[in-house]
Amino acid sequence: MLYIWRPEFGSALDLINFEFSFYHIDDEYSFSSTEQDISEEESALIHRVDQVFIHSPALMEKKGRLNRNTRYVPNGVDYEAFSSPASEPADLSNIPRPRIGYMGIIKEQLDFEIYIKLAELHPEWSFVFVGPMRNVSAIEGLLERVQKKSNVHFLGGKHKEELPAYAQHFDVGTLCYVVDGYSKFIYPLKINEYLATGRPVVGVPIPSINMYRDVVKIARTAEEWSEAIARCLSVEENSPELIAGRRRRASEYDWRRQVSDIAQTMCEHLGSRYVEELRRVQIAGSAPGHY
Repeated sequence: MLYIWRPEFGSALDLINFEFSFYHIDDEYSFSSTEQDISEEESALIHRVDQVFIHSPALMEKKGRLNRNTRYVPNGVDYEAFSSPASEPADLSNIPRPRIGYMGIIKEQLDFEIYIKLAELHPEWSFVFVGPMRNVSAIEGLLERVQKKSNVHFLGGKHKEELPAYAQHFDVGTLCYVVDGYSKFIYPLKINEYLATGRPVVGVPIPSINMYRDVVKIARTAEEWSEAIARCLSVEENSPELIAGRRRRASEYDWRRQVSDIAQTMCEHLGSRYVEELRRVQIAGSAPGHY
């Protein structure tokens, strides 16, 4: 089986022997802030493969009709890691609460104009960024401005095993992106990671986040962000019932379930014997999706 995840790797279809081919779309590969038409290269690849997997609702709407064997498989979460209590990281412990956190790559798609306004409006809040900086030349000026704020803290990149502890010791998780022709297609990994901790979350109105309106506050302007975060810090929003609800929502997207869906689809292409074998292994395993 040949599994492809970027359109520029489509030439593999003509370079090696295989019985079944799969294309997994996990990003808008134009990476353009202005929405682009589907490239001829990607369109040809989608039409040629036996099966397509797509990770976000907006990409499903844009590209899901080109191959009749297309399945929606959203990003997931290591639910056990993010929901199991972890000790407070040393470099976070000295940062005053409440902590308004972001966890992920620091990149130009983040709306630092809003983060700067929020830091100015709320000197009593600490804004914490956990993650490496990549491709930030276009926003160097904004980064310099935000880094000068005494209540803003950049803690750098961390090993993936360390991330649950940071997310658990935020008071609010943020998904503050510039809404444009690229971000509308993303499906942030961190949305379910935040929710698995039980912490409140605020995000922008893009399709993948709108799906979580029952457990995520949606904000557009700095004023809306200010109000939403303030609500998230209230006693009511941190009740045991709402914490459990957020965790329950994240558990629906455990990676084991997502991988199981992909494996099921692949086995259906291979034949009934493989479907039965997958079912047998799943039943015999310690949990669904353990092979």
